[in-house]
Amino acid sequence: MKGQVRTCVSCHQKAKKSAFIRIVRTPTGKIKIDETKSEGRGMYLCKKKDCILQAFHRKGKNAVQYHLRKKSKAIFQST
Repeated sequence: MKGQVRTCVSCHQKAKKSAFIRIVRTPTGKIKIDETKSEGRGMYLCKKKDCILQAFHRKGKNAVQYHLRKKSKAIFQST
């Protein structure tokens, strides 16, 4: 697969960047869904409901906490 290939942090499926939702922790520490190309530490999730739920509800550290190194309890802010 050529182009910008990314991996879902939940199911580990590889696909083009456009197939995913990007979640980012901004330099100020806010966690939000990235609709543009925001600065900060980011992660990619499939657009499937199961992947999104699994990323937030794993036992121990969930995928969001692990990949963004920030508690996922933060309020998501739309851009």
